[in-house]
Amino acid sequence: MSSNTNTKRRTSSTPERYASGSLYGLKFTNETQDIYDFDRKLNCTPDVVLLESNTKILLDYSNCNKTNEKTYLNEILNGISLGSGFTLENAYYFDPVNGEEFNLTGYFTCSATYDTALVGNVETIKEAAPHDKRYFSEGFTDELHIKYDVTIPNLTENNIVKNVFGNNIVPSFTSLGVKSNDFIRFDNGSNSGKLFEIQNFYLDENNNEVLTFGSTADFVDENRFNLKTDFSLYRTDANEEQITRTQYDFYGNAIPSTNNLNIAGLIVRLPVIVSSNKFSFFSKLAPDLILYANSSYIFDTTAFYDKEHEFRISSVQDGSWNGGTEHPELEVYDNFVLFNPKSSGTFYYYCTKHPNMGGLIKVNNQSTGTALQQTPSYIDESNLRVNLTDLLTGAIYL
Repeated sequence: MSSNTNTKRRTSSTPERYASGSLYGLKFTNETQDIYDFDRKLNCTPDVVLLESNTKILLDYSNCNKTNEKTYLNEILNGISLGSGFTLENAYYFDPVNGEEFNLTGYFTCSATYDTALVGNVETIKEAAPHDKRYFSEGFTDELHIKYDVTIPNLTENNIVKNVFGNNIVPSFTSLGVKSNDFIRFDNGSNSGKLFEIQNFYLDENNNEVLTFGSTADFVDENRFNLKTDFSLYRTDANEEQITRTQYDFYGNAIPSTNNLNIAGLIVRLPVIVSSNKFSFFSKLAPDLILYANSSYIFDTTAFYDKEHEFRISSVQDGSWNGGTEHPELEVYDNFVLFNPKSSGTFYYYCTKHPNMGGLIKVNNQSTGTALQQTPSYIDESNLRVNLTDLLTGAIYL
């Protein structure tokens, strides 16, 4: 194994190479295999059928014949829950018969799935024909992309690169000084040639060095054990001066946050979307939430951040719409809203821009030690407690 470093520094926000090396024990893994977020583009474009005065949509994938595409499609159709959203992006269609152009870009919610088809409700749509119509796959003029918003909290793939030799052999990622927000380029194998941004770097329980990446990496699974992998590391001046403060979950994943998050106890990330003019959690419209004191709840509002809605919590039902004020234990960090309840009580989440979008939050009084052993749950319309043990990401902040 060999290593050489480049210590040259210039004032620049463009990533510059600071080190390079070769390793023989790298494993590339897309841990969620797209089964949770389904952000990988299918090469087979479906036929799109709009029905019932453009209130229903059918995605017909019967023309999807490649084996790997069928497998991935089957995961989508089996994984998306009723009420979950999906978006048609770049859905521009040219009708060769009458020369008309249509834009089917919009947002939809799933209402049924079949072997090779999905039926949804139309929430928004741009410029469809004013009648029931089938749009054939070959008529789309741009790269149609269908993005599925499923009901799993981790909406970003956990692409990782693992060095199974750890930091016991030099060079290693540790010896080369790797930091979060650095960039890396691999020169061998199926994942070579592209510059990837490192979201987090840590040692797992087996002392393997682990680099984690987001969905843009979209790694091909590859085991390069005993195969030489050359790589180069890059850094910006901003990252050179950065003070790293990272929170980890039980699996070693970094919890998305700023460097100033004031968090403690059990940490739970709850993604929030808007559906049918209600804040929605795990396909439930405005459910009652049961939380625990002395724990931290990160409400991820990325789905509608900087748009028409604003998520807040108050001690008064519907908050500012009924004269209430924002809860003092609420902190807002761009697209994340942090709630650190210190005592039990009944609170309410609401939208500052629209009334009647929120629901109830019940905080149980627990000590920090007890809270670390608990998993939050919510109550659906039939008052049935639904355990989210397999859905929520818990963490201890050290």
